[in-house]
Amino acid sequence: MAVVGRTGAGKSTILSLAAGLYTPWTGSVRLAGTDPSQLDDRSRRALIGYVPQSVDLFSGTVADNLTVGDPTVNRVQVQRAAHIAGADTFISALPDGYDTELGDTGRGDGVRLSAGQRQLLALARALVTAPPVLLLDEATSVVDRAGDAAFRRALHERVLPGGTAVLTVAHRLATARQADHVLLIDDGRVVEQGEPHVLLSTGSRFADLVALEEAGWDWQDDPDPQETDARDRPVLGQG
Repeated sequence: MAVVGRTGAGKSTILSLAAGLYTPWTGSVRLAGTDPSQLDDRSRRALIGYVPQSVDLFSGTVADNLTVGDPTVNRVQVQRAAHIAGADTFISALPDGYDTELGDTGRGDGVRLSAGQRQLLALARALVTAPPVLLLDEATSVVDRAGDAAFRRALHERVLPGGTAVLTVAHRLATARQADHVLLIDDGRVVEQGEPHVLLSTGSRFADLVALEEAGWDWQDDPDPQETDARDRPVLGQG
């Protein structure tokens, strides 16, 4: 399921609620029948793989950052996750491969990674336990288009067939177009939803956003043309 919407619409909040990082003011959140905010760290990691927008790395090696100190995670799992995420190529090129010390935390003289490499490590970290639920918050936003396409292909070929449910905030609408279901969020509310091919064929707002993106419009941050051109087209929900 892909979540799309303009900046500030509430997309990241949805994922934070699903991950149990926020507690809802009213109502409740259930993930696989469980309140995610009540899980301990080990149980949460067994159930949920989560990649936030802001990536944090820890002191230690590449492998340490992928296992997060969990002794039950073996090297085979680490390498499989890195391969799916597309991180294995650059990891193999590091001085000591998976045993390379990282310096991204500001401690020591370890290797410093680019923003894209850090994001690929975060993806691999989320995949290493093969969780049944994967939450991706613009997880490839700073990865180049080739890397993004390779990850999406691996996701469909090697992750989804295993029964993993994926909820992703889509930075690129090409990601949303490959989803089974799309949620369009505006001002904290779901204003449109459905299968992407159906939405694209029905003159939906999602179809408008796809057209804008293909035309080079930064629709996520720029003023909404539906709002700025109200004389010719009503704002969604009015009229």
